[in-house]
Amino acid sequence: MADVSELSPPIRSDFKHWLEKEIQRLSVSTLSSDVVTCTACGEVQGDYIIDYQGKSFRMPAVEAYAFLKFVDSQS
Repeated sequence: MADVSELSPPIRSDFKHWLEKEIQRLSVSTLSSDVVTCTACGEVQGDYIIDYQGKSFRMPAVEAYAFLKFVDSQS
């Protein structure tokens, strides 16, 4: 099975940009569910820090996106 890193550089770059924008959008959308996302963390460390229900979670971008999408769908 192929890995995302095997995509052509332009497609991989477009996907990364889209993913970052979606995480930012969902970060705003989930604020009403008491979710706070450090969107600067992804650019610095490759991970996002998400505070939810009094706990902090460190997640890679794809997992952060999925989690935020899940929380957003629950509200």
